[in-house]
Amino acid sequence: MITPSPSKLLKIANSLMLLTAIITAIAVYFVYGIEEKLTMVQLIGGHITIMIMPALFKLSYVLRLISLRSAGIAE
Repeated sequence: MITPSPSKLLKIANSLMLLTAIITAIAVYFVYGIEEKLTMVQLIGGHITIMIMPALFKLSYVLRLISLRSAGIAE
């Protein structure tokens, strides 16, 4: 298995954190901002997205901590 360098892993983790935060914000806007224009299936999908994305955000944060630790920046 090829392990990426800590700096590359940090860039991936930061990108994943940004992506999951943006997706969560968009889902919150759709579910609570324009819910009258969405179907029930779309609302359910939005609520599921709101529950799953923060978990993925936390996993990407742990990946960030791992990369910082392997780079010797964090303890």
